[in-house]
Order: sequence, then C-alpha cells, then structure tokens
Amino acid sequence: MTTVSADPAISKYINYQGKITDSTGVAVNDTVSIIFRIYDTPTLGSPLWTETHPEVGVTRGLFDVILGKITPLDIPFDTSYFMELIVDGEVLSPRVELNAVPYAFRALYADSVNLDTLSNYVRLDDLPDLFIWNQDTILQAGNFRISGVARAGTLEVAEIRGQGYAAFEYSSDPKYMNDTLFTTLFSAPYEAYGFGSAIMVSFTGTFDDRANKRGAAMEIQLVRSSDGTVLTSQREVLANRELYTDRVVSLTALDFPPAGVHIYAVRARMIHTPLNAGRFLAGNLKLVEIKD
Repeated sequence: MTTVSADPAISKYINYQGKITDSTGVAVNDTVSIIFRIYDTPTLGSPLWTETHPEVGVTRGLFDVILGKITPLDIPFDTSYFMELIVDGEVLSPRVELNAVPYAFRALYADSVNLDTLSNYVRLDDLPDLFIWNQDTILQAGNFRISGVARAGTLEVAEIRGQGYAAFEYSSDPKYMNDTLFTTLFSAPYEAYGFGSAIMVSFTGTFDDRANKRGAAMEIQLVRSSDGTVLTSQREVLANRELYTDRVVSLTALDFPPAGVHIYAVRARMIHTPLNAGRFLAGNLKLVEIKD
C-alpha cells in the first residue's frame, strides 16, 4: 500500500508500507535497515533515486516508512517506475512496480476538469463499480462533490465504509516519564469499520538517550486505550550515561477492533533511571485501515 502527500505548498512524500518474510515465509519481527531505490526499468539500470532508513521496525512482517523526507523525490513520474528494496544488505527481487498513486504528483494543479472540453470521456454506467476514495494525510475528513446538469438518471451511493487513513503528529514540549507507571505520550481517536477490517497502527518517535546509570531502559507500548488492549511493546536500553542524544524508536502492530470509535495511544515508562532522563521529544502515530 502506498500513499502520497502531494500539496503544491509542501514537499512530495510517499508513505510506503510492505511485508517482509524470511526464506521460509515466516513474517519477520525485528528492526532492519532498508535501502529504497527507484528505477525506470524492472531489471538492471541505474537507480534514479535512493534513500536509506537504517532502523525500520518490522512487526508481524509489516513495516511503514515515509519516503522523500531524507532525499527529495525529484522524479517526474511520467513513465513506469520500479521500487527495489535492500534489507540488511540483501536485495529483494523482483522490483515492485509503483502503482498509480505517486503519479498524482503530476496532477498537483488539476483541481477540476470541464467534461465539455474533452473529446472523449468514460461513461460511468460502462463501469461495473466506481470507487471514490479520500485519503487525507492529516485528518479523518474530506468532502466530495459531483456537480452538473443531469439529463436523466439516478446517482445511488451503495456503501460508504471505513475512514481509510489518519496521521497524528506530536511536536510540543518534551515529556518526562515516570520510573514505575506508564505515561501516555499522545493518543488519537479512530472509527473502525469492524468485521473484516484490520488497522495497522504504527509509531515512530524520538527520545533522548541519556541514562545516568547502568541498567537504565525505557519501555514503549502501543495500546487500544479505549479498552486497555496492549497491541505491542518494546524495551530499549539507554546507553548514553552522560549526554543527551537522540534515539529513534519505531513500533508497528495490527489490530482487529470491533466497529466503533476507539482511542489508540502511545505510552512509555522509564526503568532504573531518574526523572530527567529518557524524555520523549517528538513523534507520529499513523492508523491505516485495511478492509476486505
């Protein structure tokens, strides 16, 4: 699944999600280094764009990264392109052809189309199904408008389901964590479709790595706090005893909640460390709903 932020006022990003398994087909649970390369050929050739993510969290085989923040995506997307992944030094094959979403970069200024000026067009009644999908990268909201003068006919909405995608950023003052109890770093509401639907919850956050004494660590959890379900947790040993240095932590979990509004949260606690160590500095929480 690939999603894109493509506003004329901001940089172009690709939200790239995938699944990694070992040689026996078992889903990987680990932190890996991934090099992403884009080519204009399915084999051979030279990469047109490269970006390295040294620490990518993989849970049940699933990972989620934002491409284009480290190396700008200056590709015109005017032909077929193929993504190659190098995971911990191993080149994955075959390359994956990018779907239609990144090519929306070429339509940044095409906000509307006057069908009267087109020499050909697609009749909606010639299509078995028509899907209109809003994928807002900030909020779970969006508006669709179908306008014009109809000579005859009826527009029927058969089904509207799921929210699709939501992303939340935390960049306020640093948060200090308790040495025994979990502190909620930030949380986000999400309305799930329910049966036959899964939500991939992913978090990437920056903490300071100061420990002050040997044996210090921090534990981070992804939880569905509306009912207390812990989706996944990870313990990080704090290695730097003298200086404040950045530690990036990534967690991903797959949830199968019942239909309704749920609160997803990131929480953490410190272990064997004073209150002024291991602060949470910034991060993001992303929710992607996968529907059958």
